[in-house]
Amino acid sequence: MLALSSMAPAARLGRGGQSPEDCGRFQISQSHTVVPSRSCTVDDSEGLDMRIRKSMNSIAKSLASNGISKDFRFFFSLLFVLASCPKLDPTKLNVHLIAHTHNDVGWLKTVDQYYYGGHTLTQKAGVQYILDSVIQELKNDPQKRFIYVETAFFWKWWMDQHDFVKHSVRNLVNSGQLEFIGGGWSMNDEATTNYQSIIDQFTWGLRKLNESFGECARPHVGWQIDPFGHSRETASLFAQLGYDGLFIGRLDFQDKQQRFRTKTTEMIWEGSDNLGSSANLFTNVLFNNYAPPPGFCFDILCTDEPIIDDDRSPEYNVPRRASQFIKYIKHQVQFYRSNNTILTMGGDFTYQDTHMWFKNLDKLVREHLGKQRHCSTLAPGNIWANKGVVKLPLQGTFGKTKTLNACSREHLGKQRRSTPAPGNIWANKDVQCSRQGTFGQIKALFNACFREHLGK
Repeated sequence: MLALSSMAPAARLGRGGQSPEDCGRFQISQSHTVVPSRSCTVDDSEGLDMRIRKSMNSIAKSLASNGISKDFRFFFSLLFVLASCPKLDPTKLNVHLIAHTHNDVGWLKTVDQYYYGGHTLTQKAGVQYILDSVIQELKNDPQKRFIYVETAFFWKWWMDQHDFVKHSVRNLVNSGQLEFIGGGWSMNDEATTNYQSIIDQFTWGLRKLNESFGECARPHVGWQIDPFGHSRETASLFAQLGYDGLFIGRLDFQDKQQRFRTKTTEMIWEGSDNLGSSANLFTNVLFNNYAPPPGFCFDILCTDEPIIDDDRSPEYNVPRRASQFIKYIKHQVQFYRSNNTILTMGGDFTYQDTHMWFKNLDKLVREHLGKQRHCSTLAPGNIWANKGVVKLPLQGTFGKTKTLNACSREHLGKQRRSTPAPGNIWANKDVQCSRQGTFGQIKALFNACFREHLGK
């Protein structure tokens, strides 16, 4: 039972080469952690097609102006954010593809060298290009999601941006597309640091986020993926800071092997004997530190094979690559008890060209959606005949229903055999593509439906 996710709602998928009884056991969604807030509003002018958001914004402002209690407003705004969260299926394995980048605030190069991309012979890394690229891709597709951690770099980038860019970024934060996790000035070491240093650097980083975005940017998840070892006191501090969970990457190899054998990679970390349950924190040990599955790094820093879905090309590889991807997931989930598991799609200073990642992941997801055709018998002219296999709204990992091209490819062929009326691309009403939006709107999928007619 599998479900891929990466930060928006979920679509049921089939596995490459699976038997009929396995159909529908995969689910792709783009998931992100919930960021409760009392004042998260989204500007409709940014192209978000959910008209209900405008009404919710208005109601939220009305609640505040009429003196409604903060607890009620908090609950209302929580519902606002939950509206864009993945709809996970408890009967399936939900696999979350987390688009992220890890940016050391000083390591092989200085902070400025990392930010501006200097000294490339030492390391090819330019954080300003990462943030430029990520923000542009998020604006291009409202279904994309991304997490960012190191406030030091983000603040340096933020201070250089025009007000128009800042306005767009605030909308991305408010809508949940761009989410801050961790949120400290840097990802602090846990072995040689003292309480005061950790608290100070988190205070500074979180203060900058609050000044720029308010409660919408408040991190609720700790992300300690690169420190070499983890301390109980750090878990206690995260719990006292109000975090809901913690993800860790590096731990002693024997400890990690033991946790894999006993399926104890997910736990409630009891951070303090004195503080009791107030210092307890849900903690998850990431499977592959914080790297993507081997062979699936789609970055300018990587040499992995891209996803090629053009079956006319001699390099066509999408069925094989999709099968490899699923095989890796099936191996990873053996070591976890939960029906939610994470694939960290990123690494050190990745996403200097975000489009490379999203384009290849879109193709990977599209291949799984296309496999549904082999799991059901579709009624002629109606690709939604089997509602139990392809459930609306389609919520693909990186693109919701725009990934329907693979599913509707057969129907385009059927359209070729029809004779549309001159000047009317919708003459064949039986072959009409539509999707149900997040809040129920029906929209035409023009690209999938009339590509052939444009030529005519």
